[in-house]
Amino acid sequence: MSCTGTNGSHFHRPEALADPLNGHIPHFVTPLAKLGVLDLLAGDANLTQEVTAICTPGHTDGHMSVIVSSAGKRAMITGDVIGHPHDVTEPDWLRHPAFEHDSVVASQTRRAVLDRIEAEGMTIAAGHMPEPGFGRIVRLEGRRWWQPLWPLRGVPHGATWCWHRPQSSQILTDEKSGSHEAYGP
Repeated sequence: MSCTGTNGSHFHRPEALADPLNGHIPHFVTPLAKLGVLDLLAGDANLTQEVTAICTPGHTDGHMSVIVSSAGKRAMITGDVIGHPHDVTEPDWLRHPAFEHDSVVASQTRRAVLDRIEAEGMTIAAGHMPEPGFGRIVRLEGRRWWQPLWPLRGVPHGATWCWHRPQSSQILTDEKSGSHEAYGP
């Protein structure tokens, strides 16, 4: 599944194939296309009543995320839009170009996705986040923070993962008491 704009031809452009970030295309995308099992989407699409694919450009050409709705609840599988707890608090921090095709667009997408997740109260499923990878956005002192849905090993339940700059210290905030403590390296 990929958001392609019109026809997915960008997968086969020489400059796209030469880009190290696209090393997966000849190994994974091209064989699926040859088998006729690759579905290219021209934009957001309802795949079923419960599953919607949305374009989330920036990280790579054609990057998509998925919204799953069930029993009145919604979650977004964010893919590479959110890769670290600091992405929730600092969505405008630009990543190194080796990790994103278009850092400016990726930052805009990250902000829009976080706005939507927060406004709609969605759960986040983010494969690159610390274990467990499922969480939500909470507000503390007017800022967004990542909060895992269940405790990390050795971290009190209800703690919020905070990434403060400039010290880059990791701080956990207990949701009930409001107390703060340093955690991690």
